[in-house]
Amino acid sequence: EKVSDFIDEDDGKAICRYLETLPNGNTHEVLDDIQDSPLDNTPVYTVPEDHVFVLGDNRDNSRDSRFITDVGYIPLKNIIGKAHVIALSFTKSKDGSFLPFKLRSDRVWHAIN
Repeated sequence: EKVSDFIDEDDGKAICRYLETLPNGNTHEVLDDIQDSPLDNTPVYTVPEDHVFVLGDNRDNSRDSRFITDVGYIPLKNIIGKAHVIALSFTKSKDGSFLPFKLRSDRVWHAIN
């Protein structure tokens, strides 16, 4: 269900914002940065025992477990740690800087729940 547009503060671009309802009834907001992406509607996945399904934090532009032949399900034995903080976070620079990215200082050392 579309709720409003999100305005990107860097370039003023309007991005569609939706309220998504999961099968268990939980809802959360999503931004649809890439309209009609093949990743917008994916099948139901059955994760094998002793494996995990990983989803990128930019789901319209992430190579993750939805790409069964490229990434697929990750064996638990390959998991060696747990993320607790965001060390660094960058975004594309649109201010004419010579660097192609800029630091998102509001996210540096931000705790992950």
